[in-house]
Amino acid sequence: GKFTTKTNVTEHAEVTDGNKEDLETERKEDNTEQTTAFLKNEDLETERKEDNTEQTTAFLKNEKYIQFIQDWKKDDEKFIKTTATEKIEKYLNDFDCVVVVGNSGNGKSAIIRHIALKLNQDSDHVIIPSVVDPSDILQLVDKQEGNQVFVVDDFCGKEVLNPHTAFMWSSQIDDIINVIKTQELPVKHVKFLFSVGREIYDDNVFQHFESLEKYVVMLSDFPLNEDEKIKMIHEYIPSQMKLKETYGFNTDYFPVLCKIAEGKSAKQIMNLFENLDDFIKTELFDIHKKNSLQYYLILYCALFNDHFKATILDGVFSSEHEKTAFYNLCMEFHYGLYKKSAGVRLKECLRGLEFGYVRQTDDFIHFIHRKVYQVAAIISGQSFVDCFIKFASHSFIAENYRFESITLERKGQFIWIKDKEKENRYFDRLMTDLEGGLTYSSFHNSQLYNTSYRKLFCAYCYNRKQKVIALLYKLEEMNQSQLRNECEEYEQDYEDYINFEKQYHFSSHKMRQPILESAWEGYGDIIKLLITMELDVNKKDRFGRSALIVASHHGKTDVVKILLENKADYAILDNKRQSALLAASRKGHTKIVKLLLEKNADTSVRDLEGFTPVLAACEGGHTVVAHMLFETGADVSVCDNIGQSSLFLACLHNCKDFVNFLIHTSDKLLNKCNKKGMSPLSNACMKGNVKIVNLLLEAKANIETKDCEGRTPLFIACQEGQHKVVDILVKIGADVMTCDWHKHTLLTIACENGHSKIVKTLLELNSSLINEISEDSRSPLFIASEKGYLNIVDTLLKNNADIEKQDNEKRTPFYVACRFGRLQVAELLCERGANINTCNKWGGSPLFAACREGHQDVVQFLIDNNTNFVEDENETTPLLVACEEGYTKIAKLLIDKEAGINTCNKEGKYPLHSAAFGGHTDIVKALIDKAADKSVKDSENHTSLDIARIRRFSDIENMLRVCDK
Repeated sequence: GKFTTKTNVTEHAEVTDGNKEDLETERKEDNTEQTTAFLKNEDLETERKEDNTEQTTAFLKNEKYIQFIQDWKKDDEKFIKTTATEKIEKYLNDFDCVVVVGNSGNGKSAIIRHIALKLNQDSDHVIIPSVVDPSDILQLVDKQEGNQVFVVDDFCGKEVLNPHTAFMWSSQIDDIINVIKTQELPVKHVKFLFSVGREIYDDNVFQHFESLEKYVVMLSDFPLNEDEKIKMIHEYIPSQMKLKETYGFNTDYFPVLCKIAEGKSAKQIMNLFENLDDFIKTELFDIHKKNSLQYYLILYCALFNDHFKATILDGVFSSEHEKTAFYNLCMEFHYGLYKKSAGVRLKECLRGLEFGYVRQTDDFIHFIHRKVYQVAAIISGQSFVDCFIKFASHSFIAENYRFESITLERKGQFIWIKDKEKENRYFDRLMTDLEGGLTYSSFHNSQLYNTSYRKLFCAYCYNRKQKVIALLYKLEEMNQSQLRNECEEYEQDYEDYINFEKQYHFSSHKMRQPILESAWEGYGDIIKLLITMELDVNKKDRFGRSALIVASHHGKTDVVKILLENKADYAILDNKRQSALLAASRKGHTKIVKLLLEKNADTSVRDLEGFTPVLAACEGGHTVVAHMLFETGADVSVCDNIGQSSLFLACLHNCKDFVNFLIHTSDKLLNKCNKKGMSPLSNACMKGNVKIVNLLLEAKANIETKDCEGRTPLFIACQEGQHKVVDILVKIGADVMTCDWHKHTLLTIACENGHSKIVKTLLELNSSLINEISEDSRSPLFIASEKGYLNIVDTLLKNNADIEKQDNEKRTPFYVACRFGRLQVAELLCERGANINTCNKWGGSPLFAACREGHQDVVQFLIDNNTNFVEDENETTPLLVACEEGYTKIAKLLIDKEAGINTCNKEGKYPLHSAAFGGHTDIVKALIDKAADKSVKDSENHTSLDIARIRRFSDIENMLRVCDK
């Protein structure tokens, strides 16, 4: 599924409670060792800070870097801090990484740049701007010793996702995230700021970045309020202008509208906010009339996909294509701009546009926003059709044109080609791309959906058959040459495309296999064209797939028919040993399965995971396909590599009719388990499919079969909350006293997963389950209290659950309720007589646990109920741990009670030491106000002032010095 937009504030969910206490003790010891080591190496730390590597120094002195930061600072002068900014800052502080997701123009780039600049100012973080290659991060992390913040703007693309970039990042993203996961005080110094467009985030290819899930923040969750809009717009327009109407605009790109509004009249601003596209068009036409040189710069920027190198203005070109385009456009304007004075004149024009629509960043000239580029590109392309057809990028050619002669109604923002001559020029350009090894504009063109367009394209190719054959042959020669000369590199030349969903995913793809790419598109007439042009129908990609396998996977029936008619080999297996029949069966493409079966395709072929076509059909829940395969002789008794039979998979994926069919076909499958001991009945119980459960029970399926965890079908139904299935199983005598291998009872597992209805059913059946414990001595009440299931806790207490039952670590239900912040559960347990001061085996009290985990409401509740302020076995007080963790409000509650303000633990650490070490200014102030002893020293002979000085917390250092004076 798509990533959650909420950032998880703890990382304890997968750590068992018992282990967590051990880990906590180890953490305290480790922190003490780290602190000691840090303080002992004060001089080395200072020397390290002053003596960074030569590479880093050179990087910071680089003119491009300096210009980048200066540009950011200039833009930041008008930055308005919003609710979203504050939330993102907090997430970054908590997790050292944040992925800001938002629509184009809503200020995500400005936010992450502002935060980076703030980090640079407040804590000397070196900004690494505009990171485009993940390997740069890993190299610079190793080279640089000080604080760093890496800024990755427009992650994986600006407007649409770039699959090649995504593939490059996905291969290293885990290593990058591991940098912050392995950071520990006192050397925690690396932070990452990503911005991602909403359309890119929603792209299915983005699901490769699961490790970024917990760091995602959606800007849409924090829309601009009216006050923020007022402040924002008055940064760019005179305050005396009455523009209250603009505040009501809920457009996502309000920030960019404000930026464009600068220097405009009130009437212009209202027009801008009402219709951005029309406003930009009017502005560009006005520039054209008043200053053709400025318009030239806009055109050239549009021609080169929103950026071109500023060195062009000095007559320095990176390619002959770039140079020719430059001079060609000059001729369109009838200017002798190729003379020496041209560069000077254009630079002057650029300065005039700097506060308009075009600006320079680093070595590149670009539009101020992608929205401006989109409008400018269409206007420019329409005004200079020939020039753009000849020189624009292949992706621009593929995505932005429409033929007027075959379009009934003009819709959308496109460049319209109005006559036959220009249509031929357009097709000529496609041939030029093919000659250069680019297939995207020809075989993933956005006009391919139009039958009339495809007819024109095919007719053009048929009329030039020998030329097209030669171009396609040259394309194949390129592939073979690369395969021979760069074998290892070729293996990584292009990423897997089989699950691409959009045409633009191929814009940076380098497969260069027209027949396979066209099989993905699914247009039969294009496939016929390529076959006529003598392309091999059995050509394979680097994954071993043929066009037939690709078309079968994507359900392109017409393409499959044509390929089979032209002797495509349906026996070809890809690198995973998947055949076309298996691919079609897995996806449930009934018509294609029928076509392949008519050709006697092998129904017994197995892929690397042991799947046959019938197993694949069952896994996908495709009952009709499974029946078709069986009727043509497919063996339904086979299992895959992990022992899953067709009945097993049919139960797992709710194929009721096929389950019924299989039960009456082969009785050997009824109780056949996979290698983990799961039976078909276990699967049906897990899924809660009552009809399938009844079918299996009527066939006498074994109801007491246990899997490798010792779970029966009834146990699994209780675990998954399938109460209807539970009712069915207990009525026919399923054992309610069963346990898994960890001694979890049915009641325990139901409590753990919050299934209150099943809890009541089980207690009605056998109340003796109430105090049964698992192998770690956790009772049902303990587990329900830990999870915070208030209704279940109430039910258990009413059934006389032991309220003081302790686990192996001597923790009570009340203790774990406090530890996990379950206030309502803690209140209920207290009301029913729970002891609020019972400590665990390390001497940690419920108050200590609540302080350590930051549960302020629970701490307040315990204080109100006169809890004891006891120390743990390490003589650490609740106040000390609150100071150590930086929980200001909790610390103040305890300080007000004077709970151990001047009490140290066995390592000689005082609350003031911990607060100073962590940089918790407010806690330090609260301790000083309550007369905390500033002169005491820890086991390393350091006062709190020493610690603040070494840690470079100047505000705390000054506070302590003032107090001393």
